[in-house]
Amino acid sequence: DSGEVDHLPLIPYPIAQPDGTTENKYWSATHTPIIGADGRVQFVLQNTHDVTTLYENRLPARDLPTASAEIVRRAEAVTLRNLELDAATGFMRNIFEQAPSFMQVVTGPELVVSLVNQSYRRIVGPGREVIGHSLRELFPEVEGQGYFEMYEEVLATGKIISHRGAPVDLDDPVEGRKRLFIDFNLTPLVDADGKPTAVLLQGYDVTAQKTAEAQLIEAEERFRLMAQLAPNHIWTADETGAIEWVNDTVYSYSGRDASSLMGDKWGEIVHPDDYPHVAKYWAECVAQGFFYETEFRVRSASGEYRWFLVRAAPVRGADGKVRRWIGTNT
Repeated sequence: DSGEVDHLPLIPYPIAQPDGTTENKYWSATHTPIIGADGRVQFVLQNTHDVTTLYENRLPARDLPTASAEIVRRAEAVTLRNLELDAATGFMRNIFEQAPSFMQVVTGPELVVSLVNQSYRRIVGPGREVIGHSLRELFPEVEGQGYFEMYEEVLATGKIISHRGAPVDLDDPVEGRKRLFIDFNLTPLVDADGKPTAVLLQGYDVTAQKTAEAQLIEAEERFRLMAQLAPNHIWTADETGAIEWVNDTVYSYSGRDASSLMGDKWGEIVHPDDYPHVAKYWAECVAQGFFYETEFRVRSASGEYRWFLVRAAPVRGADGKVRRWIGTNT
């Protein structure tokens, strides 16, 4: 009700024994609220210690004030230890819950989910109740995608399994079937004998990155196709001004191959009288990120020089920095 930590330094607790007798036990306990996503108390963590030995080893009854003081001192020491343990437990729980990576613990050969964090719930869909259910029961659509077998391999061998950009198809309660791409590690959790009894899943959803990469590849392929169909010379350069690609029209006109045109070798087909001026101007535009426009003579495969109008525009990233140049020779 209050959301406050409760400390009980010493609790008499008689325990009934199988033979019908009663054993007097003494405990020290701490109750810590665990706050849910809505800000209300979702669980109460009870942490208890058996302090019977401390109590029974108290000073003789004839020195009762001293004995009472000693009991309280020892009980308070245990309570302080409880507080330290509670603080450590709460700290680790917060790290687990608030971690940006998704995390899950699966236990036993049935692959039962025993622990997940908020990032994991967001990925699989907030409407799913996952704790206490097996993976095969929760995600029947994943059967045949190889993931269940990886968990079983980790439990059987104790080896860590890692993948980058792995696809997984899930049925989201709200969105329906969706494909995700994930980077993940499956790590064995072992018992006191070193035997794997559980598997920790930790990873990141890289779907947005993969989608952006696919869109970029598609856009680049579309640009190259259009550039190959153009009658003009079309070329690209990196942020330093080094030529990195030209269309086939450039190869046909110059009679050169890529090894003699890439980087700064483009100057070899520029008229010697024009090259010093245009090379200096190109370097200035690259340094300043200015639009490039000039005219110079370019040698053809037959040795003839023809005048070209040369233009190039900078392509900038989200940070405003030039990422590449796109140019045309007409």
